[in-house]
Amino acid sequence: MTALKNLEQSDLKIQMTLGDALQDVSPRATIALEITGPDHPGIVHDISHFLAERDINISEMVSHCEEGAMSGGYVFHSNISASIPKLHNISDVEDALDGLAHSLNVDITLDDLKGKRTRI
Repeated sequence: MTALKNLEQSDLKIQMTLGDALQDVSPRATIALEITGPDHPGIVHDISHFLAERDINISEMVSHCEEGAMSGGYVFHSNISASIPKLHNISDVEDALDGLAHSLNVDITLDDLKGKRTRI
């Protein structure tokens, strides 16, 4: 905060508004994703970018890599808790995740937390 006040003394004005950012304009539904596949550089970036483009908010993401028993390479594992606008059609999200799974060469399981688990 002191650094911001120092900038203000140099005739630079800074204004922050949080009111609109804190309001969620649409109701959201929670989903869970499990992702497993060969590790490669940028996989977390690709997944998070994909979700952000679709207004899917990651609330928690746990990931790790382990040595693959058969492949000799590393296997990426991630569990993601996320929220999507309720106005999203879950079938459209599944279709989009199918494209992501194919492009990243991973398996994705989508759990809508209401009893439906879809392996993509």
